[in-house]
Amino acid sequence: MPYTKVILGPRYSVRLEDLRASDCVFAKCMACGKAWRIAPHRLYDRFPPHERMKTIGDRMKCSTCKTGAGMTWHVLRASSEIR
Repeated sequence: MPYTKVILGPRYSVRLEDLRASDCVFAKCMACGKAWRIAPHRLYDRFPPHERMKTIGDRMKCSTCKTGAGMTWHVLRASSEIR
């Protein structure tokens, strides 16, 4: 299934509970270029449902270069390809 970038609202207002099970958070370290796709259930393990995604994004740190500054993220949604 291909993923497409979605905008769920202003970054400061999107909460973890706004994500669907088929969504993923695409995070990228601007320092080293490493990228991840994070499933919502992995975020639910660490954060409450009402936590804002901006707060979660601010707390992300790169596991490769160990920097926390320069992490970017956006939400990807799975979409069925109909031809």
